[in-house]
Amino acid sequence: PGLSARRGTATATRQQIAAALPDGAALLEFVALDAGRFAVFVVDRGPGGRARLTLHRLDVAGAALARQIRALREACAKPGRPWQAPARALHRTLLEPVAARLRGKTQLVVCPDHALWDVPFGVLLDGSGTPLLERHALSGANSATTWHAAKAGRKPPS
Repeated sequence: PGLSARRGTATATRQQIAAALPDGAALLEFVALDAGRFAVFVVDRGPGGRARLTLHRLDVAGAALARQIRALREACAKPGRPWQAPARALHRTLLEPVAARLRGKTQLVVCPDHALWDVPFGVLLDGSGTPLLERHALSGANSATTWHAAKAGRKPPS
């Protein structure tokens, strides 16, 4: 709260974020927790346009996640190198826990944290081998609050 007051922008509420989302969109905010664990918050609009927020803990330790990210980035950096297996593994790790919440969504706003800034989310492959970018329009933001501030036309916190 003190940091928010100094920056001049209040933390956006789930209602504000959900109201700013286009129809068929969801915002995913990944958060690095203590002990190298991660979680993802999903904000969207449910039936009747009501704001929904859920928290999903990811079942991966920081070191294992860093290895998965490195494997995908290295595979994508070298033409002709197989990238599909690491892309599937990261999809299972990061998006399978929230797959039910993403069903029917056409747009995703991804707010990564920590090592997740290095993930090329668009190439992650689901179980059928379809890249995330073919199922969803993707955009990114530093956080839900900065995304909301930008959508509302305010200067995001520095």
